[in-house]
Amino acid sequence: METSLIAGSRFLVNGLIAPPSLRFAGRPYSDGWRILSNFQSSEIGTRARDCGWNFFFMAELTKRSVFGLSRGAALRSAAKKILSQAQRDAFNAVKITELIHRQVLGLHYVTICANFRSLQKSSHLNSVSARRRELATSMCIPGAERL
Repeated sequence: METSLIAGSRFLVNGLIAPPSLRFAGRPYSDGWRILSNFQSSEIGTRARDCGWNFFFMAELTKRSVFGLSRGAALRSAAKKILSQAQRDAFNAVKITELIHRQVLGLHYVTICANFRSLQKSSHLNSVSARRRELATSMCIPGAERL
């Protein structure tokens, strides 16, 4: 897993069933997640709207803070916690909005702030249980591919 996260980094869950126009360049980051390359949220939203999908933004900020023996270890741990929380809440995308790093008594203290996102066909944000069903369902959408 890469440790060079920056504010603005975007993640998308692996295996998302979506139209071909919603394929985004990225690389594996963590269990079940890819980090997207060179995409702005506005571009993702525009491409989603163009094919009849929506890219929801959750205004609530999620924060996770961890101590680590190195900056990289602390970043990895905090990122895993953020991505795990997004998965538990059945969101399929995450945007890192802020990274804070401090060193305290030789330990690295990292806080990651993120917003959860949902890339979906529906025009309204579904409940957690409905989003979980959608993520777990392997229903086929004509012309769609697993990302």
